Amino acid sequence: MSAKALSNSVLHRLVEEGNFKEIRGEQGPFKAIINPKTSNPLGEARVFKGYGSEKLVYIGMNVESQLDSHMIFAFNDEFSPVPHFTLDVVELSDFCAYHLDLLPRVDLGVNLQYAQKVYLPLNTTYQEGKNLEGVSPAHLAPIQLAFMSPWMLANRATKEALPSLTPIIERYLDHWLTLRKDRLELDKCVDIPAQELSSRDKKHRSFLFSHAVDPVWAQVERIVGRQESEQLRSLLL
Repeated sequence: MSAKALSNSVLHRLVEEGNFKEIRGEQGPFKAIINPKTSNPLGEARVFKGYGSEKLVYIGMNVESQLDSHMIFAFNDEFSPVPHFTLDVVELSDFCAYHLDLLPRVDLGVNLQYAQKVYLPLNTTYQEGKNLEGVSPAHLAPIQLAFMSPWMLANRATKEALPSLTPIIERYLDHWLTLRKDRLELDKCVDIPAQELSSRDKKHRSFLFSHAVDPVWAQVERIVGRQESEQLRSLLL
């Protein structure tokens, strides 16, 4: 199984079971990603609309057959406490890297019921994901970890280990779809005005997808140029 095949299967489930509708560009996908030096296509950004302000973003790039990157973010409504789903899978010449998470919408340190409802059901899957054969921890800076959840799986994997990720990802996705469906139950776990949830989400994303927190944007900028990189980043903000 390739990183692309794995990502496509997750994207398909999100679209079908999440009732997301694709926003198409004039030539097909929402945006083509172009190499500014050669004018050759590198990949595409696809955008899907859900209920309210829900949005699903897929960004895929293939660079000279040496790097095949696939990023998926499923953003819930800005006024909802339901976490955002994220999967990023990168296939390089000799190994793969990935991260999988449900991004918290509130401060877990002062919202115990929320943490119990959203994350405790992932405990067993999280441990299994950490202990897969052929998988080792990725080296993320503490500043990056601060903006994710403690249940994030961020690892390197051999190409042979890539198929074993599927059941782990499926269980995270199953849980996310359930939380999204049962939003009213999750609403009961937090006593935070909707406008505060929205304000926190905007601020959190502005940091999470910033150059100061995630060095991947410097790499993207080197590949596609600053203007193209900023356009891709804006889709996530």
